[in-house]
Amino acid sequence: MIDVSSLENLRKTVLAIQEKIKPGSLILLSGDLGAGKTEFVKTWLQSFHFNHVSSPTFSLHQEYAVQDKVFHHFDFYRVKNRSEFENMGIDEILGLPFEVAFVEWPQDFFANDSRVSVSVELKLDSNGKRYLSYL
Repeated sequence: MIDVSSLENLRKTVLAIQEKIKPGSLILLSGDLGAGKTEFVKTWLQSFHFNHVSSPTFSLHQEYAVQDKVFHHFDFYRVKNRSEFENMGIDEILGLPFEVAFVEWPQDFFANDSRVSVSVELKLDSNGKRYLSYL
């Protein structure tokens, strides 16, 4: 686990992960509420000088056009089952060219999906420190 309690440590970790990512990649973000999933996305997009990220908890999907790249940000916290997920049109959205799609609360919706490049887990300990691990 990497200590990402400071924004500088989070930024360095995000930059290291960016080096491993190709266009069209999915990044799965897991962790408890408040662990820093949306902060991870904000930090990623700040490296492209984009600062207008908001959590898609209620909208379920945000699309960010940054420079000449498209980023998707999904939050499936409120999606209860595969049928509901499949009716959202995700395949159509991800069928168009994009740079990276961030998926908060991925459950098992992307099991065996070859586009998944990285799975990130964020943890918040009882002292308020944030930790990140990724595969």
